[in-house]
Amino acid sequence: MTGIEHHNFPAFFRAEAFLRAKFPYGVFINPARLDADGTHVAIDFDVTDLDKVDWTALSLEMLRLMGVGNITWETCMKRDIKALVDMTDIVLLPDWEKSRGARLENHIATALGFRRWLLVDGELTELPLE
Repeated sequence: MTGIEHHNFPAFFRAEAFLRAKFPYGVFINPARLDADGTHVAIDFDVTDLDKVDWTALSLEMLRLMGVGNITWETCMKRDIKALVDMTDIVLLPDWEKSRGARLENHIATALGFRRWLLVDGELTELPLE
């Protein structure tokens, strides 16, 4: 999410909407929703209207809720890893290999025997075991 416009929130929320529609009884952790304590930020919008979301305003609100200037990459990764270890699968987005955090999360998921998926343009593909 670091260095990507709007912290890549549009891609994370679109992926969440896709997964919730495809697997309505699944449990999902969207790292874009997590706050620094590992709980979900209470920002709700209709996932069918993602094209109407003001991503700039949302990313600023997320930063405000997380404490602008107080949150570090390490804090985010600690929070994300805590949430990750309770899952069974990981869904990766395009270009995940370019992200230091996604590479770390993938490494942990692989070591823990998770099923790994790649979501590209509405297509969910299982990745081979490493």
